[in-house]
Amino acid sequence: MTKKSLLLFGFAGVLFSACIEHEVIPPPTPTVELYAHFRGSINGTDTDFTENVLGYSQKSEKAKVILPPPSLSQAVYYSEMSSSQVEPSIKIGLGSVLWDASLAADPTFSLFNSFFAANDQPNYSDNGFAGFEV
Repeated sequence: MTKKSLLLFGFAGVLFSACIEHEVIPPPTPTVELYAHFRGSINGTDTDFTENVLGYSQKSEKAKVILPPPSLSQAVYYSEMSSSQVEPSIKIGLGSVLWDASLAADPTFSLFNSFFAANDQPNYSDNGFAGFEV
């Protein structure tokens, strides 16, 4: 073999070995498991409900009252802790988040966060519209 052909084979070897496609592995996605927990006094009895204990599970929902513009619509948020194994349960409603339903079907996340941050000690209210309902 001549020096020229040896140099050509060497150059081709370097060229092809440098073209290996590297696998890109995405970074892990951090996850957190949160469990719902209720602690309070119901009819003078200390009560403690924890998700996945005695069959308790947590369910959240919202009730909306959609009003035509220029009126603002209202949303009341509910959280319920109930069990298929034992009878006691609790459902709490807290509202009203006000938003323009002509612009969005639901209140935005920032409205939701602002509302709950500003209402950490609400008054009792029928239907949860002006405070909380149990």
